[in-house]
Amino acid sequence: MKLSAAPDQHRPSIQPHLVNSPIRELSESAFSTELEKVKSQQRGVKLAIAQSELEKDKVLLIQKRVEVGIAKLNLEGTKVDFLSAAHKLVEKRARGAIAHDNAQAAVTEWRLSQESIREKVMGIHLTVQELQQKNLEKTSDMKLKGFTPKLNAR
Repeated sequence: MKLSAAPDQHRPSIQPHLVNSPIRELSESAFSTELEKVKSQQRGVKLAIAQSELEKDKVLLIQKRVEVGIAKLNLEGTKVDFLSAAHKLVEKRARGAIAHDNAQAAVTEWRLSQESIREKVMGIHLTVQELQQKNLEKTSDMKLKGFTPKLNAR
């Protein structure tokens, strides 16, 4: 029977990682040049951050404009709905007032009609009374003259 080869038991050394990188000595002008490069990179990073914040603010501003636009549209829609509801209410009240006025006019007309009928009946009643009175007077005149009336008066 054949066994597989034994695993490698060699462990990596830490020595290559412990090597100190040589520090290079810079002159003052070289240091200033390197410092300016670092500062330039730092300004570039700050500028990039500022530009990204500006873009973010622009996006937020656009979102707010859209929200304001939607709010204005909703407000206009609410105004239209309110005016429509108010118009319907005014129409209903006007119809109610017209119906009330028509009902009052009908009652007044009925009352006037009743009064007119009453006046006509009173007029007829007075005419009948006058005619009865004249009839009685004629009957009594005829009795005085000696005639007997054929019709009896009431």
